[in-house]
Amino acid sequence: MGKPIPTAGYPSREAAVAALLAERLEKREIAARLNLSIQQVHNLVTAATSNPKDLCGRNGALKIKALIEAYWRERGYEIDVRIVGECYQPVMRSDRYDVRSNLVNGQPPVKANRKRIQRQAVAS
Repeated sequence: MGKPIPTAGYPSREAAVAALLAERLEKREIAARLNLSIQQVHNLVTAATSNPKDLCGRNGALKIKALIEAYWRERGYEIDVRIVGECYQPVMRSDRYDVRSNLVNGQPPVKANRKRIQRQAVAS
């Protein structure tokens, strides 16, 4: 597999498509935004959803990261999500990547809530 192609500010096409899907865009809208054909978008979506084992690999971790960031960005929060590469896991017979964030029990930390409230106050 080749090196991921950075697309629209995301580390790979797969991550860009995953983030835009999380924003509930249709495939044709995603294709237009990323300058891809609808068939390419369809293939990327199929590849992202057809292999659940890939979630522990680098591409799967990038997809999860993009989905988490898009979800919270849509709600007005800035969440720190990073990928931590782990060494070879003999049990899994592959490398493993962890997705870590500053979420606390699945919710943005108090600091992120304060930033959101300040932005809302400035906007009003």
